[in-house]
Order: sequence, then structure tokens, then C-alpha cells
Amino acid sequence: MVRRSKQLLQAVAATALAGGLALLSLAACSVQSEGSASNQAGQGVVTASTDRGVVVPGPADPGGAGGNAAGLPGWVPPGPADPADPPPDGWYAPLVAKDCQSMPGVDTSGDGGAITLVTAAFDVCIAVTTNSADAWDAASAAVESLTVPSGSGCLETATFAVLGKVLAYHLAHAGTPVETVPGTGTACPLGLTGVTEQNGDPSAVNPQVPAPGGTELRLMGRFLAVTSVLVNGLSVPVSRLAENHFDFTAPPAAVPGPVTVTAVGPDGAALPGSATFTYLASAGQPSTSSDASAEPTTPDTMGTP
Repeated sequence: MVRRSKQLLQAVAATALAGGLALLSLAACSVQSEGSASNQAGQGVVTASTDRGVVVPGPADPGGAGGNAAGLPGWVPPGPADPADPPPDGWYAPLVAKDCQSMPGVDTSGDGGAITLVTAAFDVCIAVTTNSADAWDAASAAVESLTVPSGSGCLETATFAVLGKVLAYHLAHAGTPVETVPGTGTACPLGLTGVTEQNGDPSAVNPQVPAPGGTELRLMGRFLAVTSVLVNGLSVPVSRLAENHFDFTAPPAAVPGPVTVTAVGPDGAALPGSATFTYLASAGQPSTSSDASAEPTTPDTMGTP
């Protein structure tokens, strides 16, 4: 199978490099419009398949591959991961860092089962970091054997396209260690999609918190950096606890009711999207009407109507 994989990849290597496409025969492009950040607007999407089955669609030029003077392939760009992603998606951040051995969800049993995208990405990661001939053979075989279910997400889309470009570059420069350049942009649209309680149910995106404040809340969505949030206009600092865990403490509110949250980046600009959470009434507090919203207060005015 390794020989057949090499023959297949060699037949398309020149096309993949010249056209900036990946690995295999590619279909027509469509324009992705998901309300993404400006560096993702209008990103083309292509679809590829093999004689072994349908594989994930990939962005037309992920990671800026081919966009550097040396023509080096771009590595996978930052995702970034969403806190709501299931645990297997924890493989993406180590892949970006080429920390291959830290990627969860890799099947190295060799029991003949279907090769997953994560396992193929692991094999390519090992090949790039070791430049072992055996590792490149394993990577070629793994990618050629991919059969990925339809409906894959943005992390999978970017990963597949990069795998193809890296392997095509390797075949066109046989015997030369493969160097990659950092991916540009992000694999997924950036933005705030919700707020949950810290370490709580990620699907409960409109939590109820006591009016005196103090509840630790987590931003849901995809971000590269968040410095603060605005809770009905009040600036509240944010702490980064993990790759994409941005948390803040709910400030006290003068009255109960829903509030709107927006995330703010290092440049002071609001990031796409917004979210809500709701303050509950405490003893002695007046209730608000259904169309009114709570106003957070600073600690020295806590409890003021």
C-alpha cells in the first residue's frame, strides 16, 4: 500500500504545488461566509476524495501555504479550539505546536481499522519532526487511507488540506528535510457564542447567577486573545486558564435580570458575537420586568437600586 500511496501522491504533487491545492483530485471551490473574523472572510473551500472514500473538505489556501518566498508549506494555523468541543478535539493545539506525542485520540495499534484524520495528522507530524523515511512512508499510507465522515468541522477541514500540501512538498523534494512555516489566520471563525458557569455544562449558555455577583463564568466560542468583557457596558477583566478557557467573575448587579456580554480583544475592539446571563433576585431586591435588563454595579454601589 505504501508503494501505491507514493505513486498516487507523485502523480499529483506538481499540481498540488502549482495550484496550491492538496494531495488528490479537487473539486470546485465555494465561498465560506460564516460571519467570521476579517482574516477569514471569503475563504474558499475545496473538496477532495480518494478511491478509498470521501475525505474532509479543505480550505483553498490554509495556513498561507505557498505564500512565502521559499515556497515552504504552511503548517496548521491556530484553531482555536472551543471549550464546547468534545475531548477528542484536544488534538488540535498539540498539532499546531508539533507536540505530536501529546495528541489525544491517536490510534497506533495497527489493527487494520480505518485510519482517522487525527491518526493521519499524528503520522504527518512525526514525519515532519523526525524526517524519518519510515515515518514518511507511514504518513503517506495514512493520508491515502483516510475515510472521514461528512460534516467535519473547521479544525478537520484545515488539517486535511495541510496534510496534503506537506506530503506533496515532501515528494517534490525527496531526501530534503521538510520545513514548514507557521500557518496564518485561523482555522475557524472567531467570536463569542455564549457564557457558561466555569467548569459547568458547556451547553447551558445562559446561566443564572446571584445578584451579588461572584460567580465564575466562562466564555464560549473561539478566541486568540481576550483581555476583558463588557457586562452591559461595565468592563470586567478576563483570566486565561487554558488554550481557549477565558473566564471572568460576574460583577454585582443592582437589580436582577438578563445582561449582555461582549468580549474585547487586546486592541480594545469588541470581538464578533455576544452572549447573555441572568442575575437572580436576592432578598429585598425589586424584580425587573421581562424586557428590562440588570445593570451591574461596582462593589461600592452594590445593592443600590
